[in-house]
Amino acid sequence: MKKKYGFMMLMVALIVGLAFCFSSGLQGVAKAEDEVQMYKVYIDGGSYTLSEGTISGATENQGCGIYAIGESTFTMSGGEITNNMHGVMSLGEFTMDGGTIYGNSGIGVGAGGNFNMNDGKISNNIVGVAVATSANFTMKKGTISNNNNTIDSYIPGGGVYLTDGSFTMIDGIIADNKCKDSGGGGVEL
Repeated sequence: MKKKYGFMMLMVALIVGLAFCFSSGLQGVAKAEDEVQMYKVYIDGGSYTLSEGTISGATENQGCGIYAIGESTFTMSGGEITNNMHGVMSLGEFTMDGGTIYGNSGIGVGAGGNFNMNDGKISNNIVGVAVATSANFTMKKGTISNNNNTIDSYIPGGGVYLTDGSFTMIDGIIADNKCKDSGGGGVEL
């Protein structure tokens, strides 16, 4: 949080059916209507592009750095998403062309959402990418590494965990991921 003239300034992004481009640090927490979960950026039917800067600090009540639902589109071409309870939860369209997602529980894709990883790095999370509920994950390039699932034994994957949906890997690197009990350290299908 930033202080200005003795008052706390909170910046949040609540995007409903609009296009928004963000290229610098974001502080604060956006809270969805009647929701318990807290988000840094909440996208409902709009589009959002992160090209630089850092999204961090959504650590309470299952908080997310980015939470996208419905017909939402989130594009990450640079910047960082770090130190949130969940880095990205996408139930819409998520394209990663660059940037780094680290120090969170990872990325969740569900409810028929699509995640296209064209480049970038997903590392040092609990789970790299979890795919569920008829979602799709396509990895064309980039790196998923050093994710260490030593906490969540109910999720048996360290790099990529697929429960329902599809995972297609065309190119890229999945390396040095770990899992607590059983399952795949790299990919669990």
